[in-house]
Amino acid sequence: MTEVHSTMKVTGSTVTIALTVESALSRHDIWPALVRPDQLRNWLGHVTPPLDRVGAEYTLAYLNGSDHRAVGTVIAATEPNTLEYTWRFNGGPETRVRFNLTPRDDGGTTFRFVHEGVPIPDAAADAATWHAQFDFLSRWLNDRISLGAHLRERREELLPQYERELALAVNPGIPPREETGTGPIDLIKRTLRSTAWA
Repeated sequence: MTEVHSTMKVTGSTVTIALTVESALSRHDIWPALVRPDQLRNWLGHVTPPLDRVGAEYTLAYLNGSDHRAVGTVIAATEPNTLEYTWRFNGGPETRVRFNLTPRDDGGTTFRFVHEGVPIPDAAADAATWHAQFDFLSRWLNDRISLGAHLRERREELLPQYERELALAVNPGIPPREETGTGPIDLIKRTLRSTAWA
């Protein structure tokens, strides 16, 4: 997995975030890293129980020394194609996370992630965080290097990109302006200061 392609769609007060990555790895190579605790702890966090059973109620603790937690329930787990679960981050609203692994003709995989129902103020940080997690997933799958503890640093590098994308999604047709105090990006940045991702 290398380049991450993203889209954001605003519906009312929430955003649907979609991230897509092309991987040379097969779905069978990727699937265990999405569902097995011994694999998840190398790129996402400490998860119990495994995420491969519909109805499983899980808890996730991040690796970066923070006290951030997510809880939810597995809604769909069809090996090696689809994984979907509810996601409640730090007691916030319940959202949905879905992974779709589609085989390519060359044996690789189109890896598509969708996070639905993300509150607008949290969307840029959420997208940057998941993008960082997928960078770490790639490093784990390809090189067996575990970088999950560096989430905060990588997220901060990616955040400006997703603030711009969110500003365009919230205000289509209005070019994002920075450092004026009045543009869509300035509004997003002011909003982000009070979110769960801070």
